[in-house]
Amino acid sequence: MQQRPIQCYAGAIAGILAALAIVGGLWVAAYRAPEGGRTLNETASLTAGSDSGSERHWMITPVQVSDDHTVPASGSGQSGFFVGNCAVPIEHLYQLPAARDEVQALYADAVHSVGAEEAQWLSDDDLVVGVRLYGHARCYPHNILARHSLVNDQLGGQPILVYYDPPSATYMAFERPVRADETLDFGSSGIGYGGAGLAYDRQTESLWTAIGGPALDMGQPLSGPAREEQLGLAPVAVEAMTWAAWRKLWPDTTVMSPQTGHDFDYSFDPYTRVLGPDGQALDYYYGGLLLAPEWMSDATGTLPDKTDVLGVLLPDGPLAIPVQPVLSAVADGHKTFTRDSPLGQLQLVADGPTRSIHVTTPGNVRPPQLRQMWFAWRWCHPETELWQPVEVVGGGSTTDASLSGADASDATADVTSDATSDDITD
Repeated sequence: MQQRPIQCYAGAIAGILAALAIVGGLWVAAYRAPEGGRTLNETASLTAGSDSGSERHWMITPVQVSDDHTVPASGSGQSGFFVGNCAVPIEHLYQLPAARDEVQALYADAVHSVGAEEAQWLSDDDLVVGVRLYGHARCYPHNILARHSLVNDQLGGQPILVYYDPPSATYMAFERPVRADETLDFGSSGIGYGGAGLAYDRQTESLWTAIGGPALDMGQPLSGPAREEQLGLAPVAVEAMTWAAWRKLWPDTTVMSPQTGHDFDYSFDPYTRVLGPDGQALDYYYGGLLLAPEWMSDATGTLPDKTDVLGVLLPDGPLAIPVQPVLSAVADGHKTFTRDSPLGQLQLVADGPTRSIHVTTPGNVRPPQLRQMWFAWRWCHPETELWQPVEVVGGGSTTDASLSGADASDATADVTSDATSDDITD
């Protein structure tokens, strides 16, 4: 994770402390964390998950489909999901370590917002995810999203869904659809597809994908009544940056409050310390564990699976841009890289102070785009072209260059540093 542009920043999460425990063969993140900020490692035993044959993918198992074409909601004691009309092969679905609703989505009664001046609990360098809609701006602290994954909210009178998927490090937001005069509410299904968790709506019990897949648009139902009724989520642009940067851009912003009704410690992201198969803690975002089937890994070695890329959907095909070399080259400045395309000149705008990056087409129009890990983007868009406007050279330094396609090396990029602030706010 689209038909309105989406821009995400997931690279700043590495320094936050967290804790996860694997209980009864399931990955139960600190969704039930004890009071006082203690980790589940201190209170729960470690039990190995199912062996997939690879320690990198050890907690991923195929779904089991019953005779009535339902996938049981593993471990939750709740009903399963009908997949008899599934839009993708059933073998592409897999059981996530946390079962249905163990990742506790937030609904209207638990979502409250305050003005920027009241958000004293946030530090300037805390990561937030901002949404602007119908003249209203609101941001959502990353650590709250990391606990709950799905936030059902309203902004500017419009019901929205804010989505964060830690396994693929993807932020997205959508306008929620209305069915029979009732707005759909979304929860966590405990089932994965395409490298990300699937949501379900509580009204029809349909499964939904946020990030899409091969020949499958983002924000679409995979199965259930919602697919038969051709419902859909309308993507909304999001921007992820520090609280200080967002507040400077949008001083009238509101902020989601940590008063959610849950007794969680929102001072850390639980995915930065995960217990692996050897019982050692690792940072999921940078460690070897991959919460996706083994066959989703990039066997070509074009990029490491967890490379942070900006994925862009263009009329002539998808494009992927590795993010960190660009941001490293920008440092505290502002640069625009250009590239020719059938649409005209593409502009890749990178801004150091906000750590943001996005692509525009002629007329300053942003095509659909999002930030996520390479393995998920590549699998959902196998025909993607790779553009590396900044090439990493010996010693970890960077140089301006352009690679058009995974194997090309002779293209060039123009680099300017005179882009306006409008480029990072529209």
